[in-house]
Amino acid sequence: MNLLDDDGGLVAAALPAFVDEGQEQIASIEQLLLQLEDAPDDRDLLDALFRCAHTVKGSAGLFGLDAVVAFTHHVETLLDQLREGAFPLTPELSTLLLQCNDEIRHLIDECTGTPADPQGETRRAELIAQLQAAGAGDAPATPAPPAAAAHTDDRPADAGSLQPWQIRARFGIDTFRHGMDPLAILAYLGQLGELGEVRCELDAVPPLPQLDAENCHLAIEVALQTAAGRAAIEDAFAFVLDDTALEIRRNDVDPVAPPAATPVAPPTGPSVTASPAEPLPAVREAPPAVEGNRYIRVQADRLDAVINLLGELVIAGAGALLLARQSRQATLVEANEHIGRLVEEIRNGTLQLRMVPIGETFARFRRVVRDTAAELGKDVALHIV
Repeated sequence: MNLLDDDGGLVAAALPAFVDEGQEQIASIEQLLLQLEDAPDDRDLLDALFRCAHTVKGSAGLFGLDAVVAFTHHVETLLDQLREGAFPLTPELSTLLLQCNDEIRHLIDECTGTPADPQGETRRAELIAQLQAAGAGDAPATPAPPAAAAHTDDRPADAGSLQPWQIRARFGIDTFRHGMDPLAILAYLGQLGELGEVRCELDAVPPLPQLDAENCHLAIEVALQTAAGRAAIEDAFAFVLDDTALEIRRNDVDPVAPPAATPVAPPTGPSVTASPAEPLPAVREAPPAVEGNRYIRVQADRLDAVINLLGELVIAGAGALLLARQSRQATLVEANEHIGRLVEEIRNGTLQLRMVPIGETFARFRRVVRDTAAELGKDVALHIV
C-alpha cells in the first residue's frame, strides 16, 4: 500500500490547518521584515525570515498548491542570497519583499474559496521579474565565499538526468508526539526519484529497559537518485526541520563512501540496513513543556463550549454546597467547598485562554505606518507606550 495515496477527504480536512499556519507565517514574515529595517545585518532575523518562507513553500507543496510553491520559491531564493550576504537588505528590497508577502497571502486566501484576482497573474509576473533582477543585478562579481560555495548542488539536474544524493537525518525525540511519521517522509522522497539503500543507525537506539515507545530515536542514511535539487529534498522534511539534524550531499559533488552494513529488513521496497555510522550532529533538545513558547491550536467554538459547561458546573456546585450546608455534615460541606475552589480555578484559567496578547494587535500598525510614510515621502517612527 502506498503511504501517499491520494485521499481527497483527508486533504480537505487538513487544508484549514494549513491556511491558519500559512497566515501565521505570513504575519511573521511581515514583522521580521519590519524588524530588519532597523537591523538589516541581523543574521538571526534573516535566518528566521528564510525559515518562514521555506515553511510556507514546503507546506503548500504537500497540499499540491503549485501556484503558492512556484511564487514562494522565487522569494525563498532571494532570501537565501540575503542571508548568505550576497547583497544588503535595502529599503527598496524590503518594500519588494513586503509586496511579495502580500501576494502570498492572496494566493493562500484563494485556497479557501476567495475569488481569484484577474490581475493576479500579471502582478505576480512583475514581482518575479523584480525579484530576479534584484538577485542578479546586485550579486557580487567576485567569486562566492566558501559558505555560498557549499550550495553549488542547490540547482536541479537537467530534465531526465538523475543525480545521486546522500541524505542523513536524525529525527528529534518528539517527532512522534508532534504527529510526524518518518516513513511517510521516506515515501515522499521516493516520489522524487529512486530510493536506494536506507541505513538505520543502531547506536541511536537506547537499551530496551530505557526505551520509551513515545520517543523517536530514528537516525537514517538514505541514497536517492533524483532530478530534483536540494530545495525539493529539504521540502520533504519541512515539518520536522526545526528539530531534525539533516545533512544532504550530492555524491558527484562531495562523494561519500557508504559504510559497511548488515541487512535487517525484508527485500520488498527500498532495502533497509542497520550500521553504526558516523554520528550526526546532536539534535536540539525540545524545550520543556513549562516554557511559554509551546502552543496548541484549538477551535474557538470548542473553547466556548468548555467555558459554557464550566459556568453550568459552577451553578451546580453552588447548589450542591447549599444542600451540604443544610445537611449540617461538616465533612460533606468541606468537600463541596474544596470542589468549588477547584472549579473556580479551572474557570478562571479557561477564561484567560480567550484573551489575545495585545502586542500582536498593535504590531500590525507598524506596516500601516511604514506604507503611509513611504507614500508621503516622510520619516515616521511609531512608538507604543
